[in-house]
Amino acid sequence: MTLLILIGNETLIDFNGNKAKNYLIELAPIQGIYYIPRLNSGITFGIGIYDRLLTSEVYKNDFGIKAEIGVKS
Repeated sequence: MTLLILIGNETLIDFNGNKAKNYLIELAPIQGIYYIPRLNSGITFGIGIYDRLLTSEVYKNDFGIKAEIGVKS
């Protein structure tokens, strides 16, 4: 289980050119399973699900599946 926390700002511009700045906080809990070989080198695999909750005015949440591949050296 992993919990990602993002803190930042977003700037929104409408069709008239008006700007609005908002403080942005994102929480993204991720649950997954990883395969890591016992050897000193090899290929690693991972798959998981995530849910992102944001304070954005445009992009409120995101849910999905994540796949990863890597090299252990």
